[in-house]
Amino acid sequence: MDIWADAKQHEIMVWLNYTGTSNGCGNVKPISYNWTSEGCAIPLYSNVPLSGSTWNVYVGTNGKNAVYSFLRTAKTNQTTIDVLEIMNYLKSLNYFDDVVVGEIQYGFEITSSVGGLSFVSKNFTVTAE
Repeated sequence: MDIWADAKQHEIMVWLNYTGTSNGCGNVKPISYNWTSEGCAIPLYSNVPLSGSTWNVYVGTNGKNAVYSFLRTAKTNQTTIDVLEIMNYLKSLNYFDDVVVGEIQYGFEITSSVGGLSFVSKNFTVTAE
């Protein structure tokens, strides 16, 4: 899931099921300011409890905007995400003040696969309060 805030000044990426590891290694890595000598991204915050799950949080930039990547420590295909809780967490760390969420995108970022794979999302709902 991608959450875009303040005219895309901030991108919040929520990784639920991904290749690689939640500790920043593997063939697909989160954007980060910090890296190990082995080429693994280093989380700025580890084992953060939010929205009923535990996350490793990476912070960096893609050259245009700040990127905050939340990698769920236990991969899943089914969950509920409290976007407001994630936004309030980043606000509590002073990454931004009040922001306007402009877009929320959900889907797949296919970076690699063998031929012939299908990707399906079922029972997707959004509740706004």
